[in-house]
Amino acid sequence: MKGIASAFFAASLLCACSDQPPRKLEPVVPKAPACPSPSHPASSVEEVLRDHARVESLAGAALLDEFHAQSAKAESSETDRVRFALLLSMPGTSFRDVPKAILLLKEPIADPALAEFARLLVALLREEHRSDEASVHLAKLLHEEKKRSEMLQEKIDAITNLEKNMILRERK
Repeated sequence: MKGIASAFFAASLLCACSDQPPRKLEPVVPKAPACPSPSHPASSVEEVLRDHARVESLAGAALLDEFHAQSAKAESSETDRVRFALLLSMPGTSFRDVPKAILLLKEPIADPALAEFARLLVALLREEHRSDEASVHLAKLLHEEKKRSEMLQEKIDAITNLEKNMILRERK
């Protein structure tokens, strides 16, 4: 650390003694890679994600209509199957069915990018499903503990009342 500080100090002294004005250093900004041209055909994964973004904005009857439409054509192509699996995994919907979505995604997919996307979705959905099951289990345990706690409180209250009654009888 001392070496860096003394090197910096020496460099600043040299700059101060120079006859030439200091040069302004322009920050080097890497050029962004060129965006694919609009004529570039969208990959099946991009197509699925774009469609899912559209579906996420739907609500109520429109979302249910979309579910029925995708359900009818889910087996027509790999892309439609993945699309339908994503729809089935949407939280907060009446038709949410994670196990069925996982089954759909586990079927063979020829498109390598779409197959990789499906594997990622399966891993995420399985983890979410495990978390949901653990949550349900913990909620059951909590409910049982609350019942047990209430029962114990009732027993404590009964014993307290019994003691109070005994004290009152002794005073009479």
